[in-house]
Amino acid sequence: MPPVPPDAQSVQALKDVLDQWRLARSLQRQVECIICETETIDVVYLHSHSQTVCFDCLLNCRVSDDATVESQDMPCCRHSLEDWIVQEAGRSRICDLCDQRIHQGSSVLHCPKCPRGGFDVCGNCAVQRMEGQKTLERLFFEKKPQKCPWCRGRLEVSTGHEDVSLSFCCAVESMSTLQDALDHLRHASSLKRQASCSVECAICITESTDTLYLRSHSQTVCCDCLISCRVSDDVAIRGGQEIPCCRHSLEDWIVRVAGRGKVCDLCEEKIDESSSVLHCPKCPSGGFDVCGNCAVQRMDGQKTLERLLFEMKPRKCPWCRGRLEVSTGPEDAAHSFLCVAIEEVTD
Repeated sequence: MPPVPPDAQSVQALKDVLDQWRLARSLQRQVECIICETETIDVVYLHSHSQTVCFDCLLNCRVSDDATVESQDMPCCRHSLEDWIVQEAGRSRICDLCDQRIHQGSSVLHCPKCPRGGFDVCGNCAVQRMEGQKTLERLFFEKKPQKCPWCRGRLEVSTGHEDVSLSFCCAVESMSTLQDALDHLRHASSLKRQASCSVECAICITESTDTLYLRSHSQTVCCDCLISCRVSDDVAIRGGQEIPCCRHSLEDWIVRVAGRGKVCDLCEEKIDESSSVLHCPKCPSGGFDVCGNCAVQRMDGQKTLERLLFEMKPRKCPWCRGRLEVSTGPEDAAHSFLCVAIEEVTD
């Protein structure tokens, strides 16, 4: 059965949509892109980082990991909308916005200058999603969220700004979220310094304000000595060699994109290369890294990095080689530990 030709009404509807796109584009003003430093009308505002980025730079970013696309995703059209036409869809056409197959013979908006047979927008996306305010780029980013060029978080359309059609924010593990976690960690460290008095370590016989109390042996040990103890036998370490706990100032820490082959030095889980992490660049072996999950869920402004490390990766007691666990009974629980035999832990 031959395809049914599109009716005049549907063709006119798509022509009206194309006129609306052209109008929305004409209302944009020129702004400088923070990445390529050129002025263009094709910009979006990234609220999470207070930066303006042009579409060309943003379209070079990868599509977010949770966006559903065809095996070979078509880049957003960058040609003049004056080049676009309304035409009948041929065989095996896919809408480059929603990635749904287009029925042969139905009307589509089409840019003939784009590669791989042109850029196509099905009638459903064009008619139902256009409001006279949304540009083609806005629709493209809504359907296929990109990764933020700063924190690699998922870019979502911002709904809390007057320039809503051109504004975006980063979802969940954005740099601002991890920066808040880092501020909490610094606050906890500051509280510990203010509340602590200098006490002699039973191992190195030096006085330190950075100490822990081993309740099972009635001994006070500095963090440097306790960190040098091996992890408990029941703690799994990726690669078999643990990265020592960072002993540098938290002012040296930064928020950055993880990169390839990184492991969280608290939970020992692999970190996605595009995720944001807390990072100390001064530590050996490529630095000390804390994944977004550990940072956001565990850093509450009360626990120091050492306390988190001892909770996540219990050490062996330097006296009895038992597993050191945070004591939950005493008032000074944040700085006290009890020894537990490995057999009791695994039972």
